[in-house]
Amino acid sequence: MWDIGSGSVACEISGGSSAAPDVALRSDGLLATAGGEDGTVRLWQSHTGEQIAVLPAHDGNILAIAFSPRGDVLATAGSGDKTVRLWAIPGQRLLTELPHHEPILDLAFSPDQSVLVTCGAEPTVRIWDLHEGKMRIPIAPHRRWVGAVAFSPDGRFLATGGDDGHVRVRDFPGLSICRELEAVPYGVRGIAYSPDGEFFVAVGPGVGPQVWTASGSGQSAGLPSRTGIVMAAAFSPDGKILATTDADSIVLWEAGTWAKMRTLSDHKGWAVRLSFSADGALLASGSNDGMIRLWRTATGALVATLIPLQHGGWATLLPDLSYKIAGDPKESFWWAAKLCRFNVGELDSYDSRVRRIPNSELL
Repeated sequence: MWDIGSGSVACEISGGSSAAPDVALRSDGLLATAGGEDGTVRLWQSHTGEQIAVLPAHDGNILAIAFSPRGDVLATAGSGDKTVRLWAIPGQRLLTELPHHEPILDLAFSPDQSVLVTCGAEPTVRIWDLHEGKMRIPIAPHRRWVGAVAFSPDGRFLATGGDDGHVRVRDFPGLSICRELEAVPYGVRGIAYSPDGEFFVAVGPGVGPQVWTASGSGQSAGLPSRTGIVMAAAFSPDGKILATTDADSIVLWEAGTWAKMRTLSDHKGWAVRLSFSADGALLASGSNDGMIRLWRTATGALVATLIPLQHGGWATLLPDLSYKIAGDPKESFWWAAKLCRFNVGELDSYDSRVRRIPNSELL
């Protein structure tokens, strides 16, 4: 906060997370989130909103995380230490470390979990053999940076998207180029395949989501965007829903017809990460407001807002004003009524809606 008269800093307020959290939901409902400058990955139970573990994974921001297809390995990508680390889940035991030259922006496991592909702030895409723990011959599919990688569900194709706005699809493991598509004008930030492999979508700033048929060369649909700030996309596990971000909102589309089903709005910053639960009933979203939100896809209702706090603390806020908390919120959040500020716990005895509930209570 700045003093306008003198131009000097009047005070600084430090929050729990300043970067957009990446989110990854495992089949059993375990939610992994990463963001902020403390280099930690937090594990939550999505059915309770309770944080159950904090993993000190990296030095500096973590820009990407992903569960392996079997769910027994978590990959984390650090921007400060420029490494990808693989962790055994449960147990949070470090399995291996994969060095890079620049910050990593995205990563993807092959469907059979034998390969991890990583990309970042350089033209190179690295392909890692997880059985041998070694890098295969890297490829350089784009000019300056590569923002997105994705495998087709059958593992036969690898798609990359970069700063040039193109998506290049290669056969795998041969890596010869099968298709090259002009997707978005200002760099590709996300690629997602439908579970049946029939479609894939590319997103990035400057245009709405671009949907393509996986076979042939035709574009299936160019979807509208309210803002042109589209940073992430994800298909539901049954393939019936496509979720895409649109600045501070999330749009759900009916796959195939591409009709808009509903818009989810509650984030105070750009929503940039998405992950569905295994049954498709929940959608997790991460935003650069530093918070994670859980949504019911059938109704679009907000289920809970998860807030990482400093020193491993956490809070979960429910729409009915009840809450869960562990640790000291400090300056991370408080209640506001008109022009009055109330610290956590101060309103509980005055408003029956504002109440602390057990951490293990189901959402």
